[in-house]
Amino acid sequence: MFRKIGLGLIVLMFIINSVEYINASQSVVQDFLPFKSGYKWVYQVYPSIMKADTEPSFFVDSIYVIDSFSWEGKTGYKVIVFDDKKYWIFLDNEFREYSTFPTDTSGYTILLKAPFKTGNRWFHIEKGGFKVISQVEEANLQLSLPAGDFNSSIKISNITGEYWYTPHVGLVKYHVGMWTAELIRYKF
Repeated sequence: MFRKIGLGLIVLMFIINSVEYINASQSVVQDFLPFKSGYKWVYQVYPSIMKADTEPSFFVDSIYVIDSFSWEGKTGYKVIVFDDKKYWIFLDNEFREYSTFPTDTSGYTILLKAPFKTGNRWFHIEKGGFKVISQVEEANLQLSLPAGDFNSSIKISNITGEYWYTPHVGLVKYHVGMWTAELIRYKF
């Protein structure tokens, strides 16, 4: 009898810890990407071969949250990213981007996935079956950018580029192809 009770308690504790991990992971992902309608991030963009302290090539309102929506019990956000409409949603411990309004659980890109520990990897399949593997390159970074000094940042890399996120701010820097962009201001 005591064995059954002991085994039952172990199973119950595992279930409780799993639920707490999923909730904590989702909270962590949302901490790195704060969204509400009207939020806006502005970046300075320059060729990667130039230093950040040189005159930027141009400024761009890269990300603007238009509205929120509900999908399968989760809150999502309609955003403009470089003049392109996207749909962003948090599911479990992932942050997903859809090119069209999500009607099922396929056709998305995983931008972030908890936990944010150095070496953590995840993947998604692009159109045409191309597998994109992303990885947390570094965690707990300190960054000094035109928009300010940021702590506890993470650096994510994949075949498309490198991306730096900071809790309660979002995407603060990215390097894609020959371009680098740094956050100069944000409006919450």
